[in-house]
Amino acid sequence: MRILAGLGVGAFFVVGLLVSLRLLGLWRRTRRLPELLVALALLCLGPLAFTLGVLAARLAPESPEIARPLSAAASGAAVLGAAAAAQFTIVVFRHESRAARVVAGALVAAMFVCWVGVGATNGYDVRLAPGAFRYGGQLLRLGILLWASLESLVYWRLMRRRLALGLADPLTTGRFALWGAGLGAGAAAMAIAFFGNVFGLRYTGYGPVFELSIAAAGLAAAACLFLAFLPPARYRAAVERRAAGRVT
Repeated sequence: MRILAGLGVGAFFVVGLLVSLRLLGLWRRTRRLPELLVALALLCLGPLAFTLGVLAARLAPESPEIARPLSAAASGAAVLGAAAAAQFTIVVFRHESRAARVVAGALVAAMFVCWVGVGATNGYDVRLAPGAFRYGGQLLRLGILLWASLESLVYWRLMRRRLALGLADPLTTGRFALWGAGLGAGAAAMAIAFFGNVFGLRYTGYGPVFELSIAAAGLAAAACLFLAFLPPARYRAAVERRAAGRVT
């Protein structure tokens, strides 16, 4: 059963890395902020935080002096990725809302406080039980991802109305749905892992339902991101045909 969970996490890792590298290349040509923010969000929340976190966990029993800075870097990468996701939400969906900017700034500041708090209370030692600061940081990141997912799905509904009138591009419209669904699936995986830690499953063992849930969430997130940013020709053609049928 661990293999299935690993496949889900691995799929998200690979797709997140490919998409982030592609968007970084696009940003180098366009210098547009949204591409950079999505790339940073995916790269930091996925491959970077995951790799550093796994290394820290593996090295902690025998080399805690090396594991602690790696754990700090992993947590810092997750904070940076969530901050990029929050800023992307502001830039794309709420650029005229002062209240949204204040909320996003408060969430990012609170995440930073939690990151510093983890270091102050347990020195980023992954061998110790997660404390209030670590749990708080995880909840804040979860909240940001859920907010970003909801904003994208709401905007997708608006874009569908424009698409019905022939005023929107079908692939772009679908990308908002896929981005929202992908973030929602990623948030689901984060929530499952969070409650697994809260209930001490890392000590008592992860059951089949837990493992399958992680696998399903990871695979769903990977599939959504792949179709949104690396769409195959068949997918693009199918979306175009379906949109043409609706307009006519």
